[in-house]
Amino acid sequence: MLEVPAAQGMDPSDGLLRIVTAHAREVEHVASLVLDRSAPGAEADPPIPHPLEDGAGDGPWTPEVREAFLAVLTDPAGGARTLETLDRLGRLVRLIPEWEAVRCRPQRDPYHRFPVDTHLVRTAEGAARILTGRADDPMLQEAAQSVSDRNAVVLGAFLHDIGKRGEGPHVPVGTRVATAVLHRMGIEGDTAERARFLVQEHLLLADTAVRRDLSDPSVVDEVASRVGDRERLAMLHVVTAADARATGPLAWTPWRQALVRDLVARVDRLLLRRPDPAGEMLAARKAGLRERLGPAAETFLRRVPRAHLVGTALADLLHHASMLERPLGRTEVRTWARAGAARGVVALTVVAADRPGLLATIAGALSLGGLDIASAEVITTLDGVALDTFHVATPGGGDVDEARWRRFRTDLRRALEGRIDLGHRIRERRRHYPPPDPRIPVDVVVDNAASPGTTVLEVSAPDRVGLLFDLAEALHGLTLDVRVAKVATYGARVVDVFYVRDAAGRAIEGAEAERVRRLVAEAARG
Repeated sequence: MLEVPAAQGMDPSDGLLRIVTAHAREVEHVASLVLDRSAPGAEADPPIPHPLEDGAGDGPWTPEVREAFLAVLTDPAGGARTLETLDRLGRLVRLIPEWEAVRCRPQRDPYHRFPVDTHLVRTAEGAARILTGRADDPMLQEAAQSVSDRNAVVLGAFLHDIGKRGEGPHVPVGTRVATAVLHRMGIEGDTAERARFLVQEHLLLADTAVRRDLSDPSVVDEVASRVGDRERLAMLHVVTAADARATGPLAWTPWRQALVRDLVARVDRLLLRRPDPAGEMLAARKAGLRERLGPAAETFLRRVPRAHLVGTALADLLHHASMLERPLGRTEVRTWARAGAARGVVALTVVAADRPGLLATIAGALSLGGLDIASAEVITTLDGVALDTFHVATPGGGDVDEARWRRFRTDLRRALEGRIDLGHRIRERRRHYPPPDPRIPVDVVVDNAASPGTTVLEVSAPDRVGLLFDLAEALHGLTLDVRVAKVATYGARVVDVFYVRDAAGRAIEGAEAERVRRLVAEAARG
């Protein structure tokens, strides 16, 4: 049996769990041999390619060993089982000593289902499957077809989390460790550079898609500059999908797939070296509005921000124009619900006269209606009308029936009229739900570099009923104007991102930024 000593960066409970996991694997293997393999048609362990057998070759990484290992990584049918066998026999640690630090290593993230080593093997398997055309997503199929260096992709997938070894943030550590592994393997040139890139940037697409405003051209430009060319974008798309699927269902929901696809499409257009993809899109949107609305289009074009025109489909813009056509009453609310970009998600647009705290009011009414907010685009027209779009879903992923919409509209209107106390109602509703997970820390990051003239607040906290309402109420109390809000849920953890400005329309800096960080963190803790 391969021994598993305590690993760096682990507390005693995790060290014990690691040892128990290693022994459980041995028990499972023996039980399988004794019970399962006696059944007719049962599969035996896959044969180990001769160059990878113990004692084969002149050294750990001869050319024959390297080619055999790459053949295992790129095999979507039996590669994962071969890697598991190599691991159980101790051969994988002999080939890659760095594997010892991640072997059976537990992960505290609530959305990760597997220890680090199992996650790496499954990610490599998933990437190999996508590269052989076994993807149910047409964009992923297209990405796979445009990849010429498949070895780089499976190596990047296999090593992407190799830095989770208790030595600090796993991405820079993993990049350093992967560089050493690739050098020892004899992987050189473009393949080594691309594999290192995939390890270094494996979080780029998912984090940007979920946490940043994709209608902001500077966000797409930054991603394009970090990716560099279209083939590396395709490689990163494959690894992102394989990584998320190997993590668990909460990491690759239909909604997150749609966000990543949207980001990839925008970056791909930019990398085609068009002079100004956003400018071309804006011109197309304006032409379509003028053709359909006639002279009324000019009024609408003057009222809404450029980013909204670029990032919104023409059909939706036409409906927004109709919602804004008539003057609004002081407490009047107009809503439009339709199917969202992903299965089980509904896009809800709310039009109302803008006022301080409106985001909190809408979020509170949605929470009372039993609707989870996946994302939100919060904008205000130049004449003071809120045009806010929320992507919402029921906790069970079912349809949002008309009774639920009526309840939401009624609660929202009554809250705007001051006839109900949303805070009290939400606190009462929380009593019927389990408390938030105390093991998940609250973290608030204040970023003034992500968007010019705007402060980005990124809040990570345990999920609870009405969390977005509490955060928006805190921002309202700080007299901050929320320009965009994005919400992402990872099991019991939520990451909410707000693009905010102060009352004078400026970013938050200095001592005020620290005060905002502290008070928002208090709101997140409840």
